[in-house]
Amino acid sequence: MGAQTKFKLTYGTMFNPPEEFHERYESELAKLKSSFGKEYPMIINGKDVKSKEKFENRSPIDTNLVIGLF
Repeated sequence: MGAQTKFKLTYGTMFNPPEEFHERYESELAKLKSSFGKEYPMIINGKDVKSKEKFENRSPIDTNLVIGLF
């Protein structure tokens, strides 16, 4: 996709948004899903800190989904 056009989602357009809205939404959703379950450091005093013991952060609405390990 080339330069992204700007459009504004309003009450008047939300029931018929442009196709680009759906394409961009699906693209960003795929990026987000690919990050689920990865290990992330804790940020303490502005520094990345990894602990020996890990804990899972799960989705509150789908507890089968591991959002990340910390």
